[in-house]
Amino acid sequence: MENNTVNILGVPYAVRRVPYVSRSEYRVGEIDFEAQEIRLLDSLKEESAGTAFLHELIHGILCGLRYHEENDNEQLVQGLAIGLYQALNDNPNFHHLYKRKVFMNKKQTSKPVATKASKILSDGRTGKAAKSVAGSALSQTRTTGKPKSKK
Repeated sequence: MENNTVNILGVPYAVRRVPYVSRSEYRVGEIDFEAQEIRLLDSLKEESAGTAFLHELIHGILCGLRYHEENDNEQLVQGLAIGLYQALNDNPNFHHLYKRKVFMNKKQTSKPVATKASKILSDGRTGKAAKSVAGSALSQTRTTGKPKSKK
């Protein structure tokens, strides 16, 4: 793993391989929230370095979300790191599936329904529930370019 940067909940952290993580105790990795840095022992092999990186990444996420009790549970954090490392390793196409939006709803609101939804939103007489449904319908409309014509 080269020296890189990873964003954790919008905060950039430098990721560095170092000859030692802590002078006072043996550690393979550590996240420093003040320095915004993740340090990993440079003698770690690929799998151990990957798991250690995910371990510290999970600490960063839990702390950023203020899950302090869970963040202090090293057994939980390590279990998540191992499981996530294994899942990512066993499914190398995960990133491509995610980027291709395979997990997203492909259904889109038709033009006639979108037109009616727009009228509902602009009509001052409609209630909160109707506007909520109309807003949901409009959020699922095609937003880029013209609809593709079928040949």
